[in-house]
Amino acid sequence: MIKRGNIDTIIAIQDQFVNNLSHFWHWQLSPDPAETNITLGNENNVSTFIIRGRNGSWLKGWLYNNQNA
Repeated sequence: MIKRGNIDTIIAIQDQFVNNLSHFWHWQLSPDPAETNITLGNENNVSTFIIRGRNGSWLKGWLYNNQNA
């Protein structure tokens, strides 16, 4: 559990290697939906997302291979 101000957020990440070539990340973010805003973007042809919460808190992610995401 990550606590910042009055926002409780749970971030779960599973890193899975299938073989020498395949690599999977599974993740789930469980914030209070009334206190968050999600913005999608693109940097250098890489898809991005930013999840913003109260008090200037944020989480940014990059999806390097997003065709099946």
